[in-house]
Amino acid sequence: MAKKKRKKALTGVLSKHKRGFGFVTCDELEQDVFIAAESMNGAMNGDEVEIPRHLWRESPEGIVDRVLSRNTTEIVGTFNRSKKFGFVVPDSRKSREDVFVRKKDFAGAKKGDKVVAEITRYPDRNNNAEGRIVEIISRAG
Repeated sequence: MAKKKRKKALTGVLSKHKRGFGFVTCDELEQDVFIAAESMNGAMNGDEVEIPRHLWRESPEGIVDRVLSRNTTEIVGTFNRSKKFGFVVPDSRKSREDVFVRKKDFAGAKKGDKVVAEITRYPDRNNNAEGRIVEIISRAG
């Protein structure tokens, strides 16, 4: 019995929209591949990703199989907090994922401060990215 030759997956760079969906630009294709928000699998804007090769009829749509390399290591945004945790809301229009910050990683940041958060754990299907405050750019008000 002959083995079926498996088609190689496609790789490309993800451009994400603020609403959560995005497009992967692949050198091998003439048009970008649409990725629905629920098909991101933790990928962030600018990441190099792998998507399965499929046959599409009119408009290509895919899912992110895995992230090959990360583009983002820090997020600039506004810090919000509660008693036990905080999160950074990114300033970038391309990033809609808040970065979760544990209380021990606040580094003196207060609600409304403009901060830089270093990503310590990237998002996955079920969890937001986690990070720690590495710089307070400006205080609220």
